[in-house]
Amino acid sequence: ENDCTYDCIYPVLTGEGEEEKFSAMNQVLEDLVCRYKGDYQDYESGISSYGYVTCMDEEKISVVVKHSFYEKRTTTPRVEAVTLRMDTGEVITHEEMAEVDEELAWQFRSRNSHQNGTVEFVDGLTDEELMEYLSNEEDSVMFYTPVGLEVGFNYDGGWVTVTLKTNTL
Repeated sequence: ENDCTYDCIYPVLTGEGEEEKFSAMNQVLEDLVCRYKGDYQDYESGISSYGYVTCMDEEKISVVVKHSFYEKRTTTPRVEAVTLRMDTGEVITHEEMAEVDEELAWQFRSRNSHQNGTVEFVDGLTDEELMEYLSNEEDSVMFYTPVGLEVGFNYDGGWVTVTLKTNTL
């Protein structure tokens, strides 16, 4: 018997007179949150994907998604996010949010030890490797919170993010 399921929950945007824009934005959210819908049967007990609004104001909305891939004895987490402009519905790119450079790598390390304690995976990376993870299109994640910009990445075994309080759009 197969107990494999796929749960997918995410916010839906609505607004008077802007149905077309919100429809396009909702499609971006659905595509992100439900991106593993076709793969859930590859996992022993399926996948769950939950999207949360982390920041919303007149200019932008950030939605972060936590995917959980369920195997027999383990659950592999993955985090993804998207930030959209409220006026146009366009995706705000990582490049617009933060420049990945030596300064960002230094800030990430500093904030990581302060906010997360010891993360052996991060501690074992060179600055060049850290910058590669932070700039990797598939694995990096950036989104806004009321406190600042959350920056991080997925890696084998999980994900790690830090809050950069100086970065706001």
